[in-house]
Amino acid sequence: LEYVAVDLGPKPPLRLRVESFIFGRGKWIARPNPTDSDSDATREHRRYGRRVRLFIADYRGGRHWFGLVEVALTIALAAISALRTPDTCRALAVTTVALYWVLFLAIALLKPHAVPLFKVLFTAASGALAVGATLETFSLFADVAATKVLLSGL
Repeated sequence: LEYVAVDLGPKPPLRLRVESFIFGRGKWIARPNPTDSDSDATREHRRYGRRVRLFIADYRGGRHWFGLVEVALTIALAAISALRTPDTCRALAVTTVALYWVLFLAIALLKPHAVPLFKVLFTAASGALAVGATLETFSLFADVAATKVLLSGL
């Protein structure tokens, strides 16, 4: 599969600019091997393109692997939340915050999404998750510190 971006020209109309922001300017195209002259191989190549397009359609060319990064981080965060106990709560909270910040920085710096609207939405959502997790962790530490102060007065 190959990602092909459409050039809108130097000064496209507003309608085209809005459409390209919402829907993107490119698409994944299943191109058969030029040395393949067999029509069955060409059809099979196109079928393969239709099957995997679901997994890579949101990403621009060369960044289709980013879907695996998102899945791996999701699994890691789910495992961390499953392991959380009162004894390991602080360490796992810090690890969770670190993973959310890694996800945010990866999305913000690599810009893996093909559609500009997705770039904005995913960057904003991952940034909000990172900030929210950071604030929650700070409140966790503040609650622990306040509890220690209260218990020390008894």
